[in-house]
Amino acid sequence: MEVSSKLRQPEQRKLADIFYFSKYSHVRLKCSICNCSSEQLKKGFFKTVPSINIMKKYKIRTDLPNDIIAGFTVGVMQLPQGMAYAMLADLPPIVGLYVAFFPVLLYYIFGTSKHISMGTVAVVSLMTGSIVSQLKEKPGIITVEPYNVTGGNYTTTTPGTPDLISALDVEKMALAASVCFLVGVIQVLFGVFRLGFVTTYMSDPLVSGFTTGAAVHVFTSQVKYIFGLKIKRFPNLYQIFNTYKAIIENIGDTNPATIIMSAICIVILYIVKVQVNTRFKKHLKIPIPVELVVVIIGTLASHYGHFHDTYGMKTVGKVPAGLPEPKIPSFRDATDNFSEAIIVAVVAFAQSVSLAALMAKKHHYRIDSNQEFIAYGVSNIFGSFFSCYPAAASVSRSSVQESAGGKTQLTSVFSAALVLIVILVIGPSLKIYQIVYYHQSSW
Repeated sequence: MEVSSKLRQPEQRKLADIFYFSKYSHVRLKCSICNCSSEQLKKGFFKTVPSINIMKKYKIRTDLPNDIIAGFTVGVMQLPQGMAYAMLADLPPIVGLYVAFFPVLLYYIFGTSKHISMGTVAVVSLMTGSIVSQLKEKPGIITVEPYNVTGGNYTTTTPGTPDLISALDVEKMALAASVCFLVGVIQVLFGVFRLGFVTTYMSDPLVSGFTTGAAVHVFTSQVKYIFGLKIKRFPNLYQIFNTYKAIIENIGDTNPATIIMSAICIVILYIVKVQVNTRFKKHLKIPIPVELVVVIIGTLASHYGHFHDTYGMKTVGKVPAGLPEPKIPSFRDATDNFSEAIIVAVVAFAQSVSLAALMAKKHHYRIDSNQEFIAYGVSNIFGSFFSCYPAAASVSRSSVQESAGGKTQLTSVFSAALVLIVILVIGPSLKIYQIVYYHQSSW
């Protein structure tokens, strides 16, 4: 079979060099399988676990301080984003913190990029939400088996109770975990069969168009929270049109206090993120974590101002403390959503690997696209046993990690440590978060 002339273009060769693959990759795979010497096994092991070689060259005196600062900076971003994106996926907020912890640790071990930040992502959250939102409340269900976490016992109850996770939410969490498991398996298989070459055909216009479309969907999904409206999710075609139609039809139910608070949050976020952090980037060691500032101030105002009781503003309800007990995902739920899982797997990989390639090009190192497939897959498989939904690399967090001086993926370990502290210790205090605060902080 002849190779297209387009593949010989300088741009394509540069891209192939960044992703570290060639048209002869299948030959190398065949040779490595047939000739299993101890040296090749050792080389294959270090290639599968690249963190070992990275840490061998680690400079504690110069790299560690930068990784600690960048790690805690990214961890600060993970908190409001994780909870907001979990609600975007139609799941309880605590699930977003699980995604910001478990998959992140596995990517540190198996990933080849030094600068991307794994965790919750808007577009993957939306796609997951379109799957789990198909579950409907079943008549007669009042309680289900208690939702167990390490160090606590969290009981579910009827929907609408503000301080407890509903039975329907538990079913959604189980479905999301099953999809996460299947996404991980698909990504690992893609990596094993060395299908990373598909990244060659991801042109800049394709990625830009996809990102823009996702941004429109994310913005549309947040509008109802600005007005304090309860609008159902439209998972089918014309969902954007149907969402705005429903908002217009229910505009009379708008909560004025929610609109005022939304406007204040948006103005603060715009001033700090666009004006201060961007204009004074050279003078700031790390960007101001305005998302967390908004959440903290909003939480305190909500608690002491009794916004929920006085103005009818929604809160997220009670957040369980402790890590979830490991649980095998439902394979029946996974197979029922096989086609959707393939799409999620490819989209998550496309966003993550394109971001990893951008960072690698900027800092003059190479990533292995096939190993990235495996790293994403293993991270999602592991996370699925702890109630996670599919994880991917975030553009905003990766940019902050890079600009804050992060040198290696050890940054992710420090960010995960901060998230772990919140999950184990601070979780119950998160129940007073106003929904509007961290939905604005996810923008």
